[in-house]
Amino acid sequence: MLEAAHDVGEVTYLDRSMPIAEILCRFEGEPATSLVLTLQGRGEGTEVFCTVESIEARPAPPVAAVVDLLELALHRRRDDGAGPAQSPSS
Repeated sequence: MLEAAHDVGEVTYLDRSMPIAEILCRFEGEPATSLVLTLQGRGEGTEVFCTVESIEARPAPPVAAVVDLLELALHRRRDDGAGPAQSPSS
């Protein structure tokens, strides 16, 4: 998860004891965006809660769009091994 987060932005905060991470994302045409990931263990796995907020005076991109990019990065890392995600044009 952390490696995929690096693929979509810069990890600016990580607290492994909570666990929580903040990623600063910059998307073309969108304001700088804070993506906060909070992990919560459940009986059958771990759930990730995502919060998206603009850090500029403009509205943040849709949460679903940001989560889709993170999910794509996770799938690419799973499919390609541990290497960094490739851009769609590569």
